[in-house]
Amino acid sequence: PSGAPSVEAVVCCGRKDPQVAAFGHGGVFVEGAFFYKPRPKARDRYENERRFLELICCSCESGEPLRAFVPNFYGEVERDGAWFFKMDDLLHAFSLRGRHIADLKMGLRTFAESEAQSAKPRADLFERMERMEERLGSRVLTDAERASRSMTKARWMALRDSLSSTSALGFRIDALLTPRAHLTAFDSRLFHTRARADVIAALRSFFPR
Repeated sequence: PSGAPSVEAVVCCGRKDPQVAAFGHGGVFVEGAFFYKPRPKARDRYENERRFLELICCSCESGEPLRAFVPNFYGEVERDGAWFFKMDDLLHAFSLRGRHIADLKMGLRTFAESEAQSAKPRADLFERMERMEERLGSRVLTDAERASRSMTKARWMALRDSLSSTSALGFRIDALLTPRAHLTAFDSRLFHTRARADVIAALRSFFPR
């Protein structure tokens, strides 16, 4: 959940391929049929993510409905001094031109406890929320935040959750990439797509016609 949900080109077989995209995660790369995601630096995020991958991949006999849609997890590998989660590349069998990729953030809260406790003021997050506020057409920043021109990451992420469908529906759409269009939360209406009907309309626009 941390990091800006902008599109990052994935290094694919030693080169950057603009049509292979991951949302919100810099440093990812694809090698053959495998996808490598940087291991989270925050300990609680690392432990939660690894436990989730392990539990899902060991749920073949439990009837877990998500199992058919998540990659096999092969543990952690080290590359050039950095650690990565190694898993199947779920897009490996699809042609680049026909890919439809969605970034959905699942959960009623999308940030870790360590992030909620951070009190460090961030000018960059304030500036991004200020631009989003202009498109929203209503005030969400406090007078204190405007005076200091900064906000904490916890406040930023709580606002992101409340403005979107996260709190109401338990997930939100952060980005959509199709052969026809590319939308992210910061250059479209996605960041304040909250009502059930609007979420359904956005998802319908994503599927091939």
